[in-house]
Amino acid sequence: MINNNGKSWAIKWLLGILFTVIFTILSTHVSYTIANDKESRLRDDAIKDKLEIALCDARKERKEINQKLTEILIAIEHLKKEN
Repeated sequence: MINNNGKSWAIKWLLGILFTVIFTILSTHVSYTIANDKESRLRDDAIKDKLEIALCDARKERKEINQKLTEILIAIEHLKKEN
């Protein structure tokens, strides 16, 4: 025969197991989220570095193109003066 104390003990035991499982799941989830955030930050930093390098290269190319266009325009003006 189960008396009232037996039921109370079983309920407390089940609640303890439930809270332990929930705590374990939540702490694992938080650890996983923090790890993903660190990986994301590292990935973002790598992408940002690559983007900065690409932008610097594009600026250099644009500057070189502008210089060559200026040289061509000067040559055209020189040819116009000769004719």
